[in-house]
Amino acid sequence: MGSQIRGLPEQCRQAWDKASLLKLPGDYSQVDKVVILGLGGSATINSSHFLGAVSDLESIMGRIYTPVRDVVDSAFDRFLSRLR
Repeated sequence: MGSQIRGLPEQCRQAWDKASLLKLPGDYSQVDKVVILGLGGSATINSSHFLGAVSDLESIMGRIYTPVRDVVDSAFDRFLSRLR
């Protein structure tokens, strides 16, 4: 599990590289809002569940700000901030 967590940055880079190669129709340039659902593959989901479990799951249930949210937010900031 630890190797999956450590591998998250590389998974994000690979996903970004693949997405960068995607050719979209010209009228997609008019899109100004995008909704991103989920975290992606099972390795990411399993890693986030593991992180929640080792972060004292019972104490973070129902809270808005959690260690898992911090990791997800940091990943978006680090890898997607240049898209803003």
